[in-house]
Amino acid sequence: MSDDPASEEEEAPAPEEEEEEVSAPEEEEEEFSAPEEEEEEAPEVASTAQPLPDEVGMEAFSQGDLDRLVGGATPVEGVESVFRHNGELFDNEVEILSFDFRNPVFLTDKEINQVRARNEKFAFYLGQNLSMELRMNIDFAATNIAVQQYAQFTHSIESPSHVSLFKINELTGVGIMEINPVLALGMVDRALGGKGVAGQEPRFLTAIESTMVDDVAQVIVDEWCHQWDGYMELSGQVIGQETTGRFLQTSLHDSAVVVLTLDVSLGEIKESMRIGIPYYTITPILTRIQEATQKANKATDKEGGVPWKSTYNNINVQVNSEWDLPEKNVQELLEMQVGDFMELSPSKVEETRVRIAGKDCFLGEYGKEGEGMAVEIKEKLTS
Repeated sequence: MSDDPASEEEEAPAPEEEEEEVSAPEEEEEEFSAPEEEEEEAPEVASTAQPLPDEVGMEAFSQGDLDRLVGGATPVEGVESVFRHNGELFDNEVEILSFDFRNPVFLTDKEINQVRARNEKFAFYLGQNLSMELRMNIDFAATNIAVQQYAQFTHSIESPSHVSLFKINELTGVGIMEINPVLALGMVDRALGGKGVAGQEPRFLTAIESTMVDDVAQVIVDEWCHQWDGYMELSGQVIGQETTGRFLQTSLHDSAVVVLTLDVSLGEIKESMRIGIPYYTITPILTRIQEATQKANKATDKEGGVPWKSTYNNINVQVNSEWDLPEKNVQELLEMQVGDFMELSPSKVEETRVRIAGKDCFLGEYGKEGEGMAVEIKEKLTS
């Protein structure tokens, strides 16, 4: 019995040692918790550091600043200073002109005038041909020619509308012809024997009406091809139709389109139509125009004048012969009556001036030739 208490006393402290051993992991947890305290203090250290370059770039420009730098929609009210490419300031006032890069200019002024003249001729002959086709007077007038983006052109097509798609056989690409529905219905009414009138409210055309309008569109395409006979022999055909331009995908959305606007008068109907041709489609024609222009300029520089054309041969020009008479005062001219004579020196007959289209070109002598009177050319006058 005496051994049992001793063994109990010796065995009693054992649990305490186990508790100390169990508490050891708590010290390890404290050691592992040290990095957590360092992570909490890290932001305070970073806040005192200089901001990174990328962070500066993100905060240095607002969206408005970026729009102004890249040419955004933010308008510029005025320009106070203009700098050269090297940073130098222009001393004198500089005229600032706006340029829309979405509406580029591909031709010179002279070439644009040639195209405009062709379009006016196209409008005139188109009116003659359609007047015979419809047996009613119809007038076309070319009012504008511009270059637009394909997406801009197709989005501007009104709905409802009649859109004819056509192709020039010798060229690549598809053209678009937009005809106002009121004008289209007037053409259909006239083709069916009516007076060429239509309702005031535009509406979608039926299948039969669209087919009849395409017949008129074919006449327009043929006449458009004929206007370039001096440069290329072209032929075209209508290949499809639409009622809106929203779903057209005949060209890339950012490709350039040459748009011709025509004002049309059919009886009481006065509407407009547009013809859009991709720029790459008419590039061969424009190349021919540029080549002809350069050839004409070379001929002018070489010969020192305007190149002669056979069409000039039949032009009538007024020719006059004149003499210089003695001067008279106003009183003498007021007293002049029918039957009075004006003195003419015989030497003046030998100094007859020959004027062509109001310009002195030759000096000659006035006299008798056979049974008539004539002027003998003695000298050519230089301008």
